[in-house]
Amino acid sequence: MAMVASAPCLLLAFSMLIATVSAHSSSAMAPAFIWSNLRCVDSGQQVNYQVSDARSVTRAALEQLDMKKCLDESEKPADLLVAFVGSEVRSVELSNELSSYTVEKLKGLILASNSSLSFPYVAAADGISIGSDVVRTLQDSTDLVAAFGCPGTLSSLSVLEAENYVVSTKAEHAQVLLLCLSSSALEPEGQVVQRILSKLEESSVRYVALYASDPLGFESFYASKHRMLASNDTKPYCDDVCKTKATLLEAIFVVIVLLMILISGLCCMMGIQTPLRFEKPHES
Repeated sequence: MAMVASAPCLLLAFSMLIATVSAHSSSAMAPAFIWSNLRCVDSGQQVNYQVSDARSVTRAALEQLDMKKCLDESEKPADLLVAFVGSEVRSVELSNELSSYTVEKLKGLILASNSSLSFPYVAAADGISIGSDVVRTLQDSTDLVAAFGCPGTLSSLSVLEAENYVVSTKAEHAQVLLLCLSSSALEPEGQVVQRILSKLEESSVRYVALYASDPLGFESFYASKHRMLASNDTKPYCDDVCKTKATLLEAIFVVIVLLMILISGLCCMMGIQTPLRFEKPHES
């Protein structure tokens, strides 16, 4: 009976392991959102629940600048892709009842848009932080017209300068504006995003917006890289996806061991022969 009762315990342990792995994976992830005042982001309000990397998310935003992606062929293409790289939002916050100010602002902007595509789970890849991956992908794919507050750019983030830029910009082809939101800024990221997009709406700019959250942040990411180079550390680097895979592998090993213990116990019970109640003892 003891071994038979261990089967529910095994299922309970397996469920706890899966819950632990899921919690670990969610805490290591950050969301990204693409939305537009045009009907060019696929169709309606879409959500991609697969674990994505920042490079593929950024490319998805760049694809929305193509008029062929629009549902309404009579509609003009977007004038501007404005990309925000923040650090205040994590994936686990999206399912919480009490969300942060920035999460609530982003939800309101996305729900009010004509089309959107959400990525709840975005992870760093190849040892590159989410923010750095967004910046690098935009630099490799397009000629950045303006960038504020990002590593490698001379200008620091000034909301007023960014607002003045989006009001004055008017070009024949699509442009890209990149804003790296600093965690030390006086305003919450959601407020900055709303102010910039409000200026775009007032100027009748057709835009595609991208918000990607990087909880690690540029400063801590580059600081850790400098410390690794200074200490001449040769240990392999394991990013969020690597850690998630390692945790899943550990959970699989634990489940295999528990199954082996259960099977061994059942085999031992079947091999033990006990005398029946009315069985006569054998004569010697």
